[in-house]
Amino acid sequence: MKAASYLLFALVMLQLAACMPPQPKAFEGDALKFSDPDVLRILDFQDKRQADSLYSYLESPDPNLRFAAARAFGSLRKATAIDHLIPLLSDEVLEVRTAAAYALGQIGNPSALPALTKAFVRQDTARHYALFHSALLEAVGKCGDKKHLRYLATIATYKPTDTLLIEGQTRGIYRYALRGITLPEGTRLMVHYVCSDEMPASVRLMAANYLHRAKKIKLRAYTDTLIPILEDDNPYIRQCIATALGKTKKDTALLALQQRFNKEPDYRVRCNMLRALRYFEYEKTAPFAFAALRDENPLVSQCAAEYLLAHGNKEDAKRYWRFARDSLPAIEAKWALYAAAERHLPYYFGTSHNRIKYELKTAYNVSENPYMRVAIVRALGSFYKNYREVYHLAKADPHPAVRTAGIRALGNCMRVEKFNRAFRPKPDKVRKEVSAYLAEAIRSGDIGMMTEAAYILADPGLFFRETFADSIGLLENALRGLQLPRETETKYALEKAIAYLQGRDAPTPEPPAYNHPIDWQALRQAGAKPHVLLKTTQGDIELELWPEYAPGSVINFLQLVEDGFYDNKPFHRVVPNFVIQGGCPRGDGYGSLDYSIRTEVPQLYYDGEGYLGMASAGPDTECTQFFITHSPTPHLDGNYTIFGRVIKGMEAVHKMVQGDVLEKAVILPQ
Repeated sequence: MKAASYLLFALVMLQLAACMPPQPKAFEGDALKFSDPDVLRILDFQDKRQADSLYSYLESPDPNLRFAAARAFGSLRKATAIDHLIPLLSDEVLEVRTAAAYALGQIGNPSALPALTKAFVRQDTARHYALFHSALLEAVGKCGDKKHLRYLATIATYKPTDTLLIEGQTRGIYRYALRGITLPEGTRLMVHYVCSDEMPASVRLMAANYLHRAKKIKLRAYTDTLIPILEDDNPYIRQCIATALGKTKKDTALLALQQRFNKEPDYRVRCNMLRALRYFEYEKTAPFAFAALRDENPLVSQCAAEYLLAHGNKEDAKRYWRFARDSLPAIEAKWALYAAAERHLPYYFGTSHNRIKYELKTAYNVSENPYMRVAIVRALGSFYKNYREVYHLAKADPHPAVRTAGIRALGNCMRVEKFNRAFRPKPDKVRKEVSAYLAEAIRSGDIGMMTEAAYILADPGLFFRETFADSIGLLENALRGLQLPRETETKYALEKAIAYLQGRDAPTPEPPAYNHPIDWQALRQAGAKPHVLLKTTQGDIELELWPEYAPGSVINFLQLVEDGFYDNKPFHRVVPNFVIQGGCPRGDGYGSLDYSIRTEVPQLYYDGEGYLGMASAGPDTECTQFFITHSPTPHLDGNYTIFGRVIKGMEAVHKMVQGDVLEKAVILPQ
């Protein structure tokens, strides 16, 4: 009897189960699973930029798919998706709401603003929606107007413990500043946050970056408040405050920078201190800059020389020359000082100019280092009368980086304020001569020379419309002969030059057509967080890659490593306290392979040192070139792919100078 009862009970339960609707899937976290075929489909649609195929997933009953689709639109940035994303701002899953808010901010269209402001949950005393509200605040900063900036800057209800909310607030105000929109209320709040020990470190960092990067903000009244922050424990904050103090333009700020410089242990902060000198009168800063030329760190010495090049005067020109002949810690500083001497020596010091030119050409002829020759060509190009030497010297060089630098230097010769006066009575005769050089560069087929020549022709301040108008056909032929997508940046430059010469507005650059699909099988085999070792002339650097956030970039990088592509490639670009950049097959920044990959920008932030990013010439133009950051670079957030981070060997990154070599890249066993 009991057995029969149990059997009957089991049958009833089975029938009830059959009648019940299926339970909705639970959200499994923001880690996307490549094992899920629907997730892979979404990521593939994202990679192919097929927005129409993604819309249905925004309405999926599975929150994991809604999240993946919403996140995809952060990289697609299509205005047509706005109406499809807005309903997700009230999704039952917090992470889906947050992804939708981020995507709407990435699109940056003001039409999303009403929905973003309406989406705030008014009664949230428990801060359950803090993550979502943080994303909303940042999104408002990417598409809002000045009225909403005032709202953002005058919120009075957040406490120091409301970390996510204040992060969103500061990011929002910072994003406004990147768009050129600031208010005194926002600046006042950022000063308050960076000076408050109660505020979370992440908030103080973003506030400091606002003070560092925002243009035309008035900081003079905050000088005495900011000076003590030069002693802050966090070098990322100190480096930003150094720039902020420069913006005050007060003598007390300059004195504070000078006094701190000699005891500042972090070279990155010293670099920014030197860059802050541009806000002060040269006569007050020159002793500071000259002393810094002998800094033990070559990047700091380089910054000092670059300051003298950009802001020096004729009275000190021969002094730059003397220092250039001295033994300095940084070879880069030596050539920048030669450039400073050439730029600032009056043109009537003909004997001195000729002597400098002789010294530079002698050094050029014996140098086997192409990046030294690049620096020498740049120095020669700092005096406009050297335009012939610059062109003929560089065009015959065997290295692409030097040829590219030669055309760039030719443009610099043309950009001097006194060009027309210097070549009286016939400046147009010289301009026609340079036009012939530029035409020759276009015909050369050398991508670097072509691109730099196009940039010169498109510069309205150089007036080539009158002397090059009859040669537009040459540019059009060059445009038709490009290999795409390999030469996309050259395409953009030529299109801009043609438009200028024809009196039209420059066209909006069109990303390359879809090519080079993601190898999903290879990506799955690579593991969750593959590691790569870069063996360089400055030491080993170990990278951890993040396929979950940037699958296309990661598998592309791994395949290039496996093919040996990166072996013996130089780090062709090193910007002190910004990035080191490598992976260019030409060594001048214009090299690529015959494919492109897409930009991948989920909600990640360049909020520290050692982030691994993809270099690009615009959205969806990435290929082989990558960079590693020296310090936080939040102005890159949302525009440049992050696909990993340095986990060992940052000391090698910090020692790198232009021309150092990536000797071998190796995938490490897991």
